[in-house]
Amino acid sequence: MSDKKFYNPEVCPYCGSYSIAGISHAEYDADYAWREVECIVCEKSWKELFTLAGAELEDKSVLPTKDHSKTKLASATEARIRGILEQLKDFCEEEDDG
Repeated sequence: MSDKKFYNPEVCPYCGSYSIAGISHAEYDADYAWREVECIVCEKSWKELFTLAGAELEDKSVLPTKDHSKTKLASATEARIRGILEQLKDFCEEEDDG
């Protein structure tokens, strides 16, 4: 069992409250971004950290950054495929009705 703790962006990492708010706009530098977040209940603050995963091109293909893992991009691709399949299903149902 791992002692590793994971961040939930909906919950204060100090007191567990759901009453949190972004107190700054995201700032960025190259492929890294951050913003300040504060808990309304315990009044502690922290920085949320973001990294660039890649870019989605006009044809909806994904161009990953060199250092980004393929597994994180796979979930975005999987979601996109699910959306396409749903559109195809709707199209086929319309064709059957018409």
